[in-house]
Amino acid sequence: MNAQDKIINVCVNNKQGENLIGAVVTILESQKIYTTGVDGCFSFLKPKQKKYTLIVNSLGYEEYIKEVISDTHETIDIRLTEKTTALTEIIVHGKSKAEKQREQAYAINVVNTEIYKNSSIDINQVLNQVPGLIVRREGGLGSSFNLSLNGLSGNQVRVFIDGIPMNYFGSSLSLNNFPTNLIESIEVYKGVVPIHLPSDALGGAINVITKGNKKNYLDASYSLGSFNTHIASVNGQYHNNKNGFTIKLKSFYNYSDNDYKMDVLIPLSDGRIPSQTTSVKRFHDAYTSKMTQVELGVNQRAYADELMFGFLFSDNYKELQNIPLPDKVIFPFGEVYEKNESYISTLKYNKKQVVKNLDVSSFLALINSKKRYVDRSDNKYDWYGNITNTSPSTTGEYYKKTDLTLDQKNIISNINLQYHLYKNQLITFNLSSNYYSVIGKDPLSEQNQIQFGNPSTTNKQVAGLSYSFKNFKRKLNNTVFVKKYFYKIKGTETDPYGIDVKKVNREKDYLGIGLASTFHITKYSQIKFSFENAIRFPENSEILGNGIEILTNVNLQPERSNNLNLGYRTKKYFQNDNQLHFETNLFYRNAKNYIYIRPELVFKMYDNLENVQTKGIESEVQYSFLRKYTIGVNATYLDIREKSEFLPSTTIPNTFYNSRIPNKPYLFGNVTLRANFKDLLQKNDQFSITSLQQYVYEYNLYFDEIANDDIRKIPSQFSQNLEFTYTEKSERYNVSLAVNNLFDSKLTDNFNMQKPGINFNFKLRYYISK
Repeated sequence: MNAQDKIINVCVNNKQGENLIGAVVTILESQKIYTTGVDGCFSFLKPKQKKYTLIVNSLGYEEYIKEVISDTHETIDIRLTEKTTALTEIIVHGKSKAEKQREQAYAINVVNTEIYKNSSIDINQVLNQVPGLIVRREGGLGSSFNLSLNGLSGNQVRVFIDGIPMNYFGSSLSLNNFPTNLIESIEVYKGVVPIHLPSDALGGAINVITKGNKKNYLDASYSLGSFNTHIASVNGQYHNNKNGFTIKLKSFYNYSDNDYKMDVLIPLSDGRIPSQTTSVKRFHDAYTSKMTQVELGVNQRAYADELMFGFLFSDNYKELQNIPLPDKVIFPFGEVYEKNESYISTLKYNKKQVVKNLDVSSFLALINSKKRYVDRSDNKYDWYGNITNTSPSTTGEYYKKTDLTLDQKNIISNINLQYHLYKNQLITFNLSSNYYSVIGKDPLSEQNQIQFGNPSTTNKQVAGLSYSFKNFKRKLNNTVFVKKYFYKIKGTETDPYGIDVKKVNREKDYLGIGLASTFHITKYSQIKFSFENAIRFPENSEILGNGIEILTNVNLQPERSNNLNLGYRTKKYFQNDNQLHFETNLFYRNAKNYIYIRPELVFKMYDNLENVQTKGIESEVQYSFLRKYTIGVNATYLDIREKSEFLPSTTIPNTFYNSRIPNKPYLFGNVTLRANFKDLLQKNDQFSITSLQQYVYEYNLYFDEIANDDIRKIPSQFSQNLEFTYTEKSERYNVSLAVNNLFDSKLTDNFNMQKPGINFNFKLRYYISK
C-alpha cells in the first residue's frame, strides 16, 4: 500500500468519553476543514507532508492543537476539556449537507430521513409530507400508487436511487417497499431537473440517497402491524480503514394479508343494486416482497473515492382483489395474482480530482427481470370468499384468460464529468444510455402470444451540458444547461383478436434547454428562478400496452412542457435556538401532447391531450422552539386545465376546453406536530411524539361536464396518524408505536379505492456502530 493511500481516522470526545458531534477540525498546513459525524469521528487521506497540525474546536470546549507525525498515527483520539469561564451562551448556526442542497438554484426539497430512522412509515408516507407532492394508493401494503408532483404524475416524474433510474427495476423495488432506515435523504426536484439525473423527466425527479458513511454498523429492525403485516430489514457495512475495502448489505422482507374491511354494493339475487353498502373483508389481497443487495469494493483510495460492485435480487407476489373502478359495485377476484423478480448487477466509480480540476462519477446497471400475470380460473367469487360459479369458459375472472410472462432486460449507463474552472465556474457534461427489451409468452391469449412473441425494444440516450458560475461574492449562483434526447422504439401491435398485426418502428430526437438561478439576499434568505423546456418519450407499455388492462396506442406522441418556478425561502433564528423556516414556490407548466390515462370500459389507454396548462402555489412554514417542539404546516393549490379549443386536427369545438383535468387532487396540505424529550427514563435517552394530519379537498374522477355528485367524485379526505418513539441512551435499542388513520375515517384514494381504517404498527430496531 502506498503511503498516500493511508486513511487517518480522527475521533473527538469529551473527558467523559462522550462523542462530540459537529466538532470542527482544521489541518493547519493545507487549511482543509472537516466536521465530526454522529459518532464523533471522520476520516481523511494522509497528507503528503511528514508532520502536520490539527486544530480542533467545539462549542463549549477549549481549543485543542495537536502536531501529528504521519507515519506513527492511523487513529487519533482527541479529548476536549470543557470551558470553565462562565460566558453568555453563543449559538453558532452551521449549515448541514441537506441545508446546502436546499440552497441550490433548483426548486428542490431535501428530506433528511434521520428523524424517521426508527419510524415504521415507508418512503411514500414520508414523501406525502413534501409540499406540492401527493401519493395516492389503491389499498394496503404493496398496492399500486400514483405519485403526483406539482400536478404531473406517473412516468412524468422520474424516480432514482443513488442517481440510477428505478423505472425498470420492477414492482418489487418501489418507493412503498424501502424501509426508512435504509435511506440517508431524499431529493425532490420540481419541474427542472439537473443533468446529473439522467432521464427524460417531464415534471421533476425524486432521488433517493442510501446511507453512504464509511463506518462499520449493523442495523436490524422488525415491525408487526394490523392485517397480519410483517416488515423486517437487516442492513450493515464493514469498512477497513487501512486498505479501504468495503462490503455493504441491504435487505428487507415485507408481508401483509391486507384483509381490511371496505364498503361495497352487493347486487341482490334479482340483480337490483341496493341503496346501502355492505362492509366486507378483503380476502384475496396478500402481498409479499423481499430484497437482498450486496456491494463490495474500495473507498477513499488514491485511484478512486468509490469503486463498488453490487448484486441485487428482489421479488414479490401480489394477489389482486379487484380492478380499480370508481364504483361501489365491485366484483371480487379469488385467484388472480401477479409475480415479479429482478436480478440487478451494478458497477459504480467516483473520483474527485481524477486529474487536476476534473471530477468523474459513473455507473452501469444490468437488469434482468421477469413479470407474470395469471388470470386462468373458471371460478367466480362473491365478497365472502365463496365460489358462485364454476362453468368452463375462455373468460377469466377479469377478462380473457391470461397467463402472461414477460422477460425484460435493461442496460443503464451514465458518466458525469465536472471540470472546475477559475473563480467559481463549473462545466458539467453528462451522457446516459438506457436500453430496454421485452419478450413474452401467453399460452392462453393469442393476442399476447403474437404481440409479445417477438422482442420489443426501447432505446434512449440523453446528453447534457451545463455551465455554472457564481457572481457578487457568491451571492448570485447560476446554471444554464442544454439536453439532447434520442429515442427509438420497435415492437408489434395487434388487435384484440391477434389478427391484424402491425410493426411499430419510431425514431425521434429533441433538444431541451434550461436554467436555474438564485440570489442570496442574506445568509439565510434567497430567491430562486428556474426554467426548463422538458421532453418525455412514451414508455414501451404506454404505446404497446401491457397485455392485461392497458390497450395499445401506436399514435401516442412524446410530451413536452415549458416549466417555470419562482421561489423564496428564509430561515430566522431567535433566542434559545428557536427557529422559523418559511418557503414558497410559484410554478407554471405548459404541456403539449400531455399524456394521460383514458378509461376504456374496464380497460385503460394512454392518450395525448393537445395542450394542458398548470398553475399553482405551494408554501411551507415550520417553527421549532425550546429545542423540543416543532410545528410544520404546508399547503398546495393547483389549477390544471385542458387548453385545447378544438378537437385534434378539426375545427370542432372541444367540449372540455378550460375544464380541470380529472382525477387530480388540486388542494391539499399537511400539519405536523412533533415533541422531543430527553432524560425520560435514563440520562441521554430520547422520547418523541409525532402527529401528522393530512387534508385533501374533493376532486372529480371525470371532466366537470360529465361529473356528478356521487361516484364520479372523490370526497374530501382528512386523516390523522400518531407515532411514539423511544431511543435509549446508546441509541442501540429503539422502539416505536404508530397509529394510522387514528379516527377510523372512511378514506378513499386513487380511482376511489377504499383504504384501510384504523391500524397499528409496532417496530423494534437494533443499531450498533463503531
